[in-house]
Amino acid sequence: MFNLMKIKYFLALLAFTVSLYISFLLSPIPDQASAATGIVTGSVVNIRAGAGTQYAIAGTVYKDTTVTILSKSGDWYQIQCGQTVGWVNQSLLSAEAGSVQAKTPTQTPTPTVILDGQQMQFNVAPQVENGRILVPLRAIFEAMGASVQWNQDTLTATATRGSTTVVMPLNSVTPIVNGKIWPLDVPGKVVNERILAPLRFVGEALGGTVVWDNASYSAVLQSPSTPSTGGSAVTVTAVKVGDYTVNLRSGPDTTYAAVDSATAGEILPVAAQQNGWYQVSRGGTKAWVAGWLVSPTTGGQPADPPVVSNPDPVDELEGLTLSSQRTSAGVSIIMESADKLDKTVNKDTNQVRYVFDDMQISGTSSLKEYLGNGAVTATGSNQGDNAVVTIQLPSGVKYQTSTENNGRKEILFIPNFISSVSRSTFGSSGEKIAVTAVTSVGYTTETESDQLEVTFKNALPGWASPSYTYSKSLIKSMEIESKGKDGSVLTITTVKPAKFSVGLNSDGTTLNILFIDRSEWENRDPIVVLDAGHGGSDPGASGSYLKEKDVSLAVTLKAGQLLTAKGIRVIYTRTDDTFVELIDRSDIANFYNAAVFVSVHCNASTSRTPSGTETYCYYPLEDPQLYLQKDERYNLALRLQQALVANLGLNDRGVKEMNLSVLRESTMPSALVELGFISTPTEEALMQQQQFKDRAAEAIANAIAGYMQANVK
Repeated sequence: MFNLMKIKYFLALLAFTVSLYISFLLSPIPDQASAATGIVTGSVVNIRAGAGTQYAIAGTVYKDTTVTILSKSGDWYQIQCGQTVGWVNQSLLSAEAGSVQAKTPTQTPTPTVILDGQQMQFNVAPQVENGRILVPLRAIFEAMGASVQWNQDTLTATATRGSTTVVMPLNSVTPIVNGKIWPLDVPGKVVNERILAPLRFVGEALGGTVVWDNASYSAVLQSPSTPSTGGSAVTVTAVKVGDYTVNLRSGPDTTYAAVDSATAGEILPVAAQQNGWYQVSRGGTKAWVAGWLVSPTTGGQPADPPVVSNPDPVDELEGLTLSSQRTSAGVSIIMESADKLDKTVNKDTNQVRYVFDDMQISGTSSLKEYLGNGAVTATGSNQGDNAVVTIQLPSGVKYQTSTENNGRKEILFIPNFISSVSRSTFGSSGEKIAVTAVTSVGYTTETESDQLEVTFKNALPGWASPSYTYSKSLIKSMEIESKGKDGSVLTITTVKPAKFSVGLNSDGTTLNILFIDRSEWENRDPIVVLDAGHGGSDPGASGSYLKEKDVSLAVTLKAGQLLTAKGIRVIYTRTDDTFVELIDRSDIANFYNAAVFVSVHCNASTSRTPSGTETYCYYPLEDPQLYLQKDERYNLALRLQQALVANLGLNDRGVKEMNLSVLRESTMPSALVELGFISTPTEEALMQQQQFKDRAAEAIANAIAGYMQANVK
């Protein structure tokens, strides 16, 4: 009996690694073309994600470029140029007569999935089986911004996005979307350890749309509307010529481990954006890529109505679904049915027990949500004709219960709260206070010379103590008090005037507060050190005509002249075409105890399409002395970026944080500007003009002068 149970369990698990069908009847397969080459005849030609101008731009190719022709559909060629694959109208491409002939395919091609105008890449490719299209559920759901969890005990996949919850039990043709059945022709399955699901279901369950494009044999999906993240996708561009791949990391900082890599030209859908980093989805895996390694790409809209249909979700739920939701407000445990719930609720100190009469659990039967070092668990079971849900809470956790949707939904809600407060020291007087909440926090600050007040807008005091006392400390007192049902206030009073710096960690749940005796905060001399990037044997990046070292020197010297005319003392790391070591550049600024250090550069990429101006700063939490300058460093970089964009009129690529030697080793507020892309012909042509260099120098000088006036005595 034991072996038989093991075999049944193994077969069920194996079945879950096969694919979810879609009730999506296949249209005739488009004509395919034999491989050939072509020459671009248009001056600047857009490569489209599909065979038509209604599709998003996947890349750009220039006149006289040789491309590989993969297929033909009507008046459009599918081409490959480097890492970019897409469609170009035949009027913009020349091909050898007769070299591209449409032919009837001998086998079914692989369907293409285009989400928000961009072609997706999967570890397990979409498949055609028995006239149905199978697509990876996790990869598409996560690219739409949802979280997907697999419960091994109940063999159920659960996806959550905002207020939408999708429950997909294994071998069921009745997945549940927000408490309503969504009928399918075939049950959910898995292939090669990747969840696959019916295409129409995957595209529409979260509120998106699906269109089948027979011309390109692709499914065009559009995500449900979300707050702007600077583009629905990003194109990998790399930083300098020679960088062909970039690291995708587990978190939004270079200190996080690389979990994958992407190739220059690859398009990745965006799930979130934070501190100049993008959270992207690649092959179903979520990871973070630095903003300076990519260019935002805006997705398109489907142009045609769906050509196939599935039944709409109906109110046929015959059970109780159990789900959870985590937002900035707190954590919710949700119990819901299509019918009005007849319930009994028993509340104890750390436990709430629901009994639902004439109801059975459907789908997930257990949940766990972590609350700091503790966790809330919800366990459901069927006891006779009734469903019982027991929710266990850590000691001291406050919660609220409510009934919604005309009695069809029960919610136990735990408001966000402070789960821990820790303290560490650095230097002779430096203090670091870390306040951690259950979910992301919003806050405001008010600062006086010897006091910092932090108001948490959405976090109760929770497990924090009302007051903290530290011996031999710059801290005179530290208190946390409630500010009503949603917030709390932390007040730190110091024994001496202090310099404060406050900021959140990568996931927004921990607020870091650093401060130091202001008398140790060195008054800097009103000197500006200007650094012309590269020089001598190091030419930097190169375009067709220009070298980065020459452009950066011309702009730097002109900016110095303008600052000197304003009465500001300027020191240069180089004034001619000589080589200067990286460490020597920051050492010069440190030696003069300068108030400001600015390094001038030109950007470059392996692609000829990126454009625009960007500015870098650096203030890692791991280096308290630099983190204390967080506000000043960012303000300097922001002033420079805004002035350059206004003067030069190029694309605004923003202020970004990056671990660069000259920023890491300089002990004063510092920034590095990238004027534009010397590798992009249009911007290199601008850099050849004296007017461009004068306007760039003017922007840099004005930004520095404004910063000095506001921050330097």
